[in-house]
Amino acid sequence: MELEHHIENNICTISIEGKLVHHTVAEVKTYAKPLFTYDVIQGVILNLEKVSFLDSTGIGIIIFLFREFEKQKVPLVVCQIQESIFQILQMAGLDRMVKFFSTEEEALKSFHEG
Repeated sequence: MELEHHIENNICTISIEGKLVHHTVAEVKTYAKPLFTYDVIQGVILNLEKVSFLDSTGIGIIIFLFREFEKQKVPLVVCQIQESIFQILQMAGLDRMVKFFSTEEEALKSFHEG
């Protein structure tokens, strides 16, 4: 599992590569925890382009990140997700909670619209 982030124009993009499964979600939580306290962040893009697989704990970590940033009044969106993983998240009902975008550019634009 590889994680990286960058902050540009107060929008934090977190990119995840690998599998979001039981033994990797703790690493995601540990990685993201300091980001919850960054006052400068006004939005978060979770780029899942390189996530090859996820299980129920992977779904859970996305919900966890959404809720933790929501507590800080920071919206979280997801982008560049593989179709098979999107279908899993849709079946879990995440599309009713989190906005999904095809590209990172579309996700970024969503923070600057109305």
